Parts: sequence; structure tokens; C-alpha cells
Amino acid sequence: MTLRAARWSRVSSKQQNAPEREGLPAQREEQTLAIEERGWLDTGLEWTPTHSGKSVHETLEYADMLAQAGRTFDVLVCAYVSRLGRNAEEQLRTVRLIGEAGASVLFVQENIHTANEQQWSAFASEAVNADAYRRQLKLTMRKTYESRWRRRGLPGGHPPTGYTADWQIDPISAELIHVLYSAYALGNVSQEELATRHGLKAEAVKETLRNRTYMGLAIRHGEERPGTFPAIITAALFDRVAATRADRQRAGGPPARQPSMLQGKLFCVCGSSVRMDGRDGVGQPRVRHAQPCAAWGSQERRQARYYTEPLIQALRQMEWTPSEIERLVASTSTNQAPAPIPMNWARQRKQLADDFAAQRISAADFMGLTAQLIENEQLERDDQQRTARTANTTEETRTALSDFSAFVAQAKGSREQTLWAILTQHYFDRFEHLGEDRIRPVPSAAGARAFVSTTMPSQVALARPEGFARGRPARVVRFVLYTGTTATNKTRTSA
Repeated sequence: MTLRAARWSRVSSKQQNAPEREGLPAQREEQTLAIEERGWLDTGLEWTPTHSGKSVHETLEYADMLAQAGRTFDVLVCAYVSRLGRNAEEQLRTVRLIGEAGASVLFVQENIHTANEQQWSAFASEAVNADAYRRQLKLTMRKTYESRWRRRGLPGGHPPTGYTADWQIDPISAELIHVLYSAYALGNVSQEELATRHGLKAEAVKETLRNRTYMGLAIRHGEERPGTFPAIITAALFDRVAATRADRQRAGGPPARQPSMLQGKLFCVCGSSVRMDGRDGVGQPRVRHAQPCAAWGSQERRQARYYTEPLIQALRQMEWTPSEIERLVASTSTNQAPAPIPMNWARQRKQLADDFAAQRISAADFMGLTAQLIENEQLERDDQQRTARTANTTEETRTALSDFSAFVAQAKGSREQTLWAILTQHYFDRFEHLGEDRIRPVPSAAGARAFVSTTMPSQVALARPEGFARGRPARVVRFVLYTGTTATNKTRTSA
């Protein structure tokens, strides 16, 4: 009876599995010669896990191989004992399970066939030796990495994305790291959104934004020391990302009973995102600035209505009559701002990468200029959002103004807070706290099309009298409403 042969090959890492490496081809050659010499039938079945020998027995390839033993093959051919694993206990168990399934294992280099009971002692000895070698190698590598960390300031293991194999900055991947940190630090994008935008796994982005190695720190078992390799990001940027991440974690309190106008829209002039923060002791929604700046003041939390109620008063002034709409159509249809000419940021980034690769600029200059480039690109995008205009026809302009006016009118009636929230989420990109009790509404692209930028006050002054937290505050809203070339001062006070 001709025995059916299958193959088991293993390498420990992806690098060893590369096409130019000889590990797997050498194993396959030995297996082929052994099968031909013995006249066995080569079934073509092969399992080639890329995994550590210590835990290869936890892989799907291992489970599938055991399931096929005795059914689709009679002999599993391994180039040598350690390819089946480096855990003696698991190796002995594997050979026993394969035997119980009606198959056997051939180890080519050691010339051990487990179907021969007299060779079991030789196999057991080889399995123990492989396990002992693994343990000795682990101890040697631990001492090597510890010495390298202590003497040269280099972490153990492979360098993370952004560095080359010798711990130098890789311009292309380092730029991606900078983009991830800079974008997340702004506070208006989630880790999942960054992963989708750049084609990465969410867990990879999460780990990247927590990796202190990018600050040039050599870390080993939780202990840090200055590394001898260049930093990709600054400590200040890392701290901003950490603060944004902490700020996203809800501080507690019951969930909001209705959507908020400020959700994801409130920012401080310092650039930090101001988040919703549950409710205070009297049930009022709060907002929180994780790292208060001079413009914000020393108190982290404030009641959300400090912003929402004055903003609502300003929005209510924007409900127009049909005659006012016609006047706005006439005044705005001929005053469209020209579209800005965008810079070619991709070309500039490539030029920086080329200059760094050609050693025309240093690593520090490359990272600094890249950071400045990213910041300028973000500023241009913000400017484009603020000045966005659409060359609407007269009818499109009239429709946009009518829709917005109708939205404001509806928000006065039932489900008032929900409608205000929908309105601001659609028509406004953000609200910026400027300090000195002033806030600046920034219309979205939809808001620009509805000419919110020309009719909404450019700044809303907020009044906060004594006892604000204990009772309903008086509201004073002052702004200038521009209609064409006519400016009208409006002031409203309500209890």
C-alpha cells in the first residue's frame, strides 16, 4: 500500500517568509527528496505557518492539519524536528494525536519516522533538545536587547512604522505618523475615521497614537530613557493627542435626553476641542475644556446653555420674511467671493521627502518643515470652508434662504432643542470660543450656500451675570446684521 504524504513547513517571522529567503524552499526540497526516495504519493497538501515555534500549536494551520490526519494523508513530512515546534510537551502531544488518527510523522534530517516505535526515544530526545535551544535563545536575546537598550539607547524588537530597520527616519511612513498625530490632535476626527481615511486597521491607529517611541524614547519593560534615534513627533504634540484622547472619554453622568447644538462643534481659540461632559448637580448639560488656556479661564467645566441660549437668540433673528429674502437675494447674488487657488500640498510634501532622502536637509529640519506644512494645509482648508461660496442662480439662492428661514421658524415650536441641534449640525462647521465671553460661529459649506455667513453675526457676545449656575440667566446678545451694504445694530435682552 502506497502511503499518502503531506508536508509541514514553518518559519518564525514574515521576514523569513520573504521570496528572497531560503528557509521554506530548503525545507520543501528536503521533503520532496524524502517522498521520492520512499516511493510515497505526494498529495500536494502543505501547511506553512509563519509563527513562533513556542505557540505554533495554537494556529489555524495546526488545527486543520490535525483534522486531516489519517483522512487525507498517512505521513506528515517535516524537514527537521524543530519545524514542528519548539515546545517539547506540545510536540510529543502532536505526534501522539497524529498517531491516534492513524497517521505518522517523518523528520527528514534526523531520519526519524514515528511509525517505528523503536525511534520514539530518539524523537523525544530531539524534541527536548529543541525546547532547550528555544529557552536558551530566549535568554540570550533578552540579554542582548537589554544590553542594546542600556548601551545604545535602542528599544528591543523591530522598529515601528516610520523608521527603517536601522532606526533612521523613513520619510514616507514618518509623514503618515505625523499626519495621524496632527489630525487627531485637532479633536474633530476619531481614530476609526483616521483608520478608514488612510486604509489602516483601527487597532493599528490606536497603538500608533499611544506609542511613546515616536518621541525618541527607548522603552523597555515600561522603563524609559532618551534614545539615540531621531524623534518623529514632539512631546508637545504627543501630549495634545493624549489630552484629546482623554477628553473623548466621557466623565460620567446620565446620557443627554436630547441632542445638543454643541456636539462636536465647540472649540476654543487655542485649538482644543470642548466636549460635552454629562450633566451637573441640577441636571444641566455641561461642556468641558480638558486643558484650560488663558482664553478659556481656569474653570474646566461650564453649563452648556452659557453658549446655546445666546446662540439661539442670534439664530432667531435670522427668520426672514419673503420681502427680506428678496432683498438678500439681490444683495448677495452679485457679491460672490472668488474661490481660493489651492496649493499643491502633495507636491511640497514629496519635495521635502526627496530633499531628506538626498540628505539636503537634516532629519530635524524634515520633521519640522513637514509639521509646518501640515499645519498650513489645515489652515487653508479651514479658510476654504469659511469663505466657500457657490455660484447659485437667483432661484437657488431664494430656495436656500427660504429653507433656512423655515428651519429657524420650525425650531420655535415643538421639539425645539432637537431642531436647533439639527440646524446647527447642518449649517455650522464649528463655534469658536474667543475669550472675553465671545463666540464666533463658522458656517459649514451648506451654511455658506444658504448665506449664513453674510447674515449670521460674525461674533456673539455672551453675558454671564451672578448666580448663572443657580437660576435662569439674563441673556444679552449684541451683533451686527449685514444686509447688502446696510448694517443694523441689534440688541435683545430677555430674562
